[in-house]
Amino acid sequence: MHGRHSATSLASEANQLIGDYAFTSFDMPINVKTKEIVDKVNEYVEQVNTKAGLILLVDMGSLEKMYTEIKSNVHGDLLILNNVSTTLALQLALHLSKINQ
Repeated sequence: MHGRHSATSLASEANQLIGDYAFTSFDMPINVKTKEIVDKVNEYVEQVNTKAGLILLVDMGSLEKMYTEIKSNVHGDLLILNNVSTTLALQLALHLSKINQ
């Protein structure tokens, strides 16, 4: 998400509300180029198991266009959801936690 702490705040609140660790955050200060965040996400993707897929929640614009630059590093499906909100994140986290039970 764009903003110094926007993603961290949203992920933290959603994780706390569901009582589980569902989200990792990537903050993107307004003056950072999209390539920098793509590089950070790709570093993360290389360190985790993505066989079950990966869902990226983004807030706007350039971040939704990361698909082609990340997909080759994901071993499962890749879904990018734009216009993320706390409600969307919470609903997704609750749904995923039910699947993983």
